[in-house]
Amino acid sequence: LCERFAISNQHRTLHGALLDAQLLAEVYVAMTRGQEDLSIDLIDYTVGTDASGQIKALPSSFKLINASNEDCQLHEKILADIAKASKKDPIWSPSI
Repeated sequence: LCERFAISNQHRTLHGALLDAQLLAEVYVAMTRGQEDLSIDLIDYTVGTDASGQIKALPSSFKLINASNEDCQLHEKILADIAKASKKDPIWSPSI
């Protein structure tokens, strides 16, 4: 996980509970990107940063798969249903 999220563990020579916990905390932050709850916030996650806020490169080995037209239509329907149920425009709605 440290390698996948570009978290350095070069200073590690032996297994130790404290060091393992610190590395695991950095992995957790990298996996959740600081998410504290399930609400949508307006933080820009396009720039990868580690737990200390240092900029790091995002993995470049992602395979990009575009949604089909049918998937896009179903997604729009779900978004409309959510907006109707909440009786207000969601924050992800485009501004007019």
